[in-house]
Amino acid sequence: MLAPLTTQEAVLSSRIEGTQATMGEVLEFEAGREAASPERREDINEVLNCRATMREAERLLATLPLSQRVVREAHKVLLAGVRGENKSPGDYRRIPNWIGPPGCTIENARLVPIGADKLPDPMSAWERYAHDEAPDRLVQLAILHA
Repeated sequence: MLAPLTTQEAVLSSRIEGTQATMGEVLEFEAGREAASPERREDINEVLNCRATMREAERLLATLPLSQRVVREAHKVLLAGVRGENKSPGDYRRIPNWIGPPGCTIENARLVPIGADKLPDPMSAWERYAHDEAPDRLVQLAILHA
């Protein structure tokens, strides 16, 4: 019953990176229909990786606490065999990045995350906060997600 919801979440999450596959295209691909183009096949594979990443994280969290290790292992699955597989899967980025329309500059980006050189300390703080006692766990999870 949850599989379609997981697929839909993977489709929506992949859109952040510019992936254009629809839920219908992913389901048709899994049923044996060939993708309309090589580009669409790449998009579908990214969605499938996103879904596989969720399953891997769930598997890891059965025995490990939420941690940087879990994040890094999940990242390896996310980038396996798709665009970005050459970008150090399982490691934090070492160069600046941003989210925006294709070809946009950092100045026109919708989101510019923290600089790569400053990432290790905040990620350690993120992990510590994940294990802190919080008066409202839902608020804590929302902050962790953000």
